[in-house]
Amino acid sequence: MSKFISIYCNEKMKNTICHALRNFACLAYPKTPNSECNLVASDALMNAAESFDKTFSENGYGEINRRLRMMLKTAIIAHYKILSELHNRDMSQQCELMQKVCQGERLTEAELLKIEQLD
Repeated sequence: MSKFISIYCNEKMKNTICHALRNFACLAYPKTPNSECNLVASDALMNAAESFDKTFSENGYGEINRRLRMMLKTAIIAHYKILSELHNRDMSQQCELMQKVCQGERLTEAELLKIEQLD
């Protein structure tokens, strides 16, 4: 089994994933001098976002360490929950589809377009 999850998406979705990881790192693991656990978790998420952003290819493919899959899932859920509250509309369909993308599932073109249209 690979150490990484292969994520296939477009540029906009890549940016959403990176944004979700960075925001979740700040919200869930604020950097406080007394908490090494927060620092480690926050750094892991920030590094994952940076690495995913840098390694993302023109083919619409990037990788994230498999050990971060639950944190990635939670970051995506939090991202869409915040957006739902800000825009006062249900974004559960986008969230579900993005979770599939982040699990390494390849979505059809129609599903990818649906995410973009719903955003």
